[in-house]
Amino acid sequence: MTTSAQKEATDMSKTKYFVYVLVALIVVIFGVLTTSVAAEWRYNEALSADIGLDIKVVVLPWEGADELPNQSEFGNNHKILIENVLTGTYVSGSNVQNVGLNTPNSYLVQEIENRKNISYRDANQLGSMDLWQSDRINELFNLSSGSNKVEFILKFPDGSDDTYYLYSTSVNLGDGWSPEIPVGTFIYPVYKTTLQRNSDGVWEAVSTEVGRAKSARYNNPYTGLALGNAFDTTSWEKGKFGTSFDNAIYTKLDFDMPVETHNETDETYYYYDSSSTSNLSVTINNSEKAVVYVYDSNGNLVTTRDNTSQGSQKVTFKPSRNAKYYIKVTGDVYCTFSIS
Repeated sequence: MTTSAQKEATDMSKTKYFVYVLVALIVVIFGVLTTSVAAEWRYNEALSADIGLDIKVVVLPWEGADELPNQSEFGNNHKILIENVLTGTYVSGSNVQNVGLNTPNSYLVQEIENRKNISYRDANQLGSMDLWQSDRINELFNLSSGSNKVEFILKFPDGSDDTYYLYSTSVNLGDGWSPEIPVGTFIYPVYKTTLQRNSDGVWEAVSTEVGRAKSARYNNPYTGLALGNAFDTTSWEKGKFGTSFDNAIYTKLDFDMPVETHNETDETYYYYDSSSTSNLSVTINNSEKAVVYVYDSNGNLVTTRDNTSQGSQKVTFKPSRNAKYYIKVTGDVYCTFSIS
């Protein structure tokens, strides 16, 4: 015979069970919704999974894909480049040409095969900064021009037919014979995307990492001459830089520097070596929210300007000769700045 106390305990147990199930369901739905929002871009046929309730989860296509800047034109251009290297098709009027790795006899496949038979230095890479082929490569791979341009080097190591490495950056390397970043100076960010051929023979991106690499000249494998401004892939270091005074990023006069973050509270540090005592101005572009700070080599604040509260996007200061200054930018996920 069931007593009143037993019945009450049973009802309470059922209520607790119902609450637990309801909370678990809410957590699952919240996770699904936030995952869907985060994955704004699909690489080709990005992985997706139906989990009921008519909600489809779009999973980021590979490990580290979210390292690519996701709030700017630069980020889109990196993703377009990766897709085109894998499965791109170039269309111009009635001319349709396959350029990606996943099409036999495509532009990339033929270029790689041709370079395997060359004994010159750096024959195992193809770069958009090759002065002989840059126009053709930019056209085929839909690389933007001007301030939104993305440069890349595709590395296909000797003896490896199933793993390639795609390095890309949106930092302006310079045109012709004049490098914007002095040779030997680190360039940041440089993204490294690993491409692998799976068991079905299909090339796919499997990981993306952010890091830096030293500025260098590009060696044309057919001539053996250093033609074009590039970066040295052998010097690439994984990591996030520009997070403090100690690993600040190089910048210079009259150089449009992109600031790319994933959070408006992130702080990005740059360094500048002055050579005169003439007044300098730091100008923030493409942002009404960014805040800029200027520090001397000892970390003392020289000047600052909050664009939001004061309405100006420029700070001016008088430097000392042959002194190092640090510039910190925060308050926006994407902007550019220049020193003049």
